[in-house]
Amino acid sequence: MSGVQVEQGTAKPRFTTRLAMVVAHYGIVGMGYFGVLSVLVVALRDEKLTAGQVALCSSTFLISSKVAKIPLAVFMDRLRPNMSLLAGCWLAGAAFALLPAASSFAAVLAVLFLAGIGVSINALASKQVAAEASDGISSRTTAFATINVAVNIASAVAAPVALFIIDEGRKQLLFTAIGGMYALAGTVSAWSLRSPKSTSAARPGWAVYREVIRTPHLWRLLMANAFGWFLYAQLFNALPLYVTESLDAGAELGLLFTANALLIIVLQVPLGHAFERITRGDADLLMALSFVTFGVAFLIGGVLPGFIGLVALVVVFSTAEAMFVPSVDVSLLEKIAPTQRAAGYSVVSIATAVGETAGASAGLTVLAWMQGLHADRGFWMVAATVALMFAGVARWGRPARGKSTQEQL
Repeated sequence: MSGVQVEQGTAKPRFTTRLAMVVAHYGIVGMGYFGVLSVLVVALRDEKLTAGQVALCSSTFLISSKVAKIPLAVFMDRLRPNMSLLAGCWLAGAAFALLPAASSFAAVLAVLFLAGIGVSINALASKQVAAEASDGISSRTTAFATINVAVNIASAVAAPVALFIIDEGRKQLLFTAIGGMYALAGTVSAWSLRSPKSTSAARPGWAVYREVIRTPHLWRLLMANAFGWFLYAQLFNALPLYVTESLDAGAELGLLFTANALLIIVLQVPLGHAFERITRGDADLLMALSFVTFGVAFLIGGVLPGFIGLVALVVVFSTAEAMFVPSVDVSLLEKIAPTQRAAGYSVVSIATAVGETAGASAGLTVLAWMQGLHADRGFWMVAATVALMFAGVARWGRPARGKSTQEQL
């Protein structure tokens, strides 16, 4: 169902108090999450852990924060999302607050494992309440674009603040504050995002996953989602390697990341409105166009020499990111029933992890190989070709947007 059709047919509002509370939840939790990510390695090294132990702790946290939602989704689909928010945020918050008190490697590992579970529960429940909030407004694209802005603001603010606090030797204060942010967000959201009833009736456990993966055209979305995160992964993997080794401009790398965050913050919502009108609310078309835009960004990086070429790359790349990220949520919600949202988002997260991991590995490997051939800029031409191939595959044989899809909303 297109955003234009919803707005004209039902006169839903463009923004609601409920959506504002969801955006605030993402922002507060994002401050805590990105604060942790920015200082975790430094904090663990201060505890005199070895490099191998730090790597294992960091991996344990990241994996549990991504994967725990998969087995938990079959239970969370039976709960009110606001209660899942409360449980996830309080578990993560308590674990983060206790982290500085962990006195051994095993204790640190256990605390980070629990924190990751809490983060994962919150992430899945947040998607559920965001989906519910988007049901009540005229444009899902605008809803998820606004959420993405909040996440990027949190990322831009949290990292420097957290690094400053830990540089001052106030690790206990920092992690207590992060735990407090999670607890505050969970408590406020549990009250303000109450649902009149559970989002689904009793379901046959793991059978909900079987139902989800049998959803018509869902596999096409999963493939496209993996493609998008494959391309997005180049920003934090291939680009840093290229800047530091090919251009010997590592000091300027932060400027590119800052430019990306600021562009998303400023342009996400207006671009979302514009692209929604251009595509008539077709999220799958918007996703394919985002791959074309990624391709143009990489092409610019291969054609324009020096650092200025990378600045132009990041500008166009940020436009592609603003197109791609909200379109995944909108497309998923067009395809699955409301009772399947927890399981649906869990399945999509698997495709995200596969795409991001494959993109990071392929990008770094191919760039390193091309650097050995002294064909560094050629990497961006290869990346552009891959992006355009992804766009073609994503659009090839795309089913018409029929009535059955609209009736699910």
